[in-house]
Amino acid sequence: MNELTWNKYGLIIYLVKELQKVSPQIGKTVIQKMVYILTELFNVPTGYEFSLYTYGPYSSELAEDISFVAALDGIKVKSSKKFGYEIKVGSRSREIIKEAESFIKDYMSNIKQAVEAFGSLTARELELRSTLIYIAVNESNLSKDGIIKKFKVLKPYFTYEEIEKALNDLIEKKFIKLECQR
Repeated sequence: MNELTWNKYGLIIYLVKELQKVSPQIGKTVIQKMVYILTELFNVPTGYEFSLYTYGPYSSELAEDISFVAALDGIKVKSSKKFGYEIKVGSRSREIIKEAESFIKDYMSNIKQAVEAFGSLTARELELRSTLIYIAVNESNLSKDGIIKKFKVLKPYFTYEEIEKALNDLIEKKFIKLECQR
């Protein structure tokens, strides 16, 4: 396996390890959204490409890597009655992270900042925020109202108030910059 592959596997494990400290639930959706946020907002070169899917930004390659890292016992993925899946660090996590040691060291503070900013959110809250970020990044000509309207079409089950509150929070924390969007 090449260095990028080990870096991806190490990132998944290290992210789970950090999320275990603060997250109310760690499942596949949470991992997908957090890796997207790391890629877009925290400049971590994850190597994953994302497209908009049912629960927001999604990478099929990341989904495959989560399964493979679980097969290596870097993480444990089990079905949960409460949520879809429950993910924890596996017995070979240290061994695999060691293969990505340099990458983890280089991006450790970025990962910790992302976990601090987004790690305590539920999968639903991450779906909301990551989709707003995706729209703002990929449709940079949209105004605040335009982002909300586009989001509402994609995900009508979120209330206008939820969307506006999350968008305002992302703008206030400078994760979304509307002044660049003319």
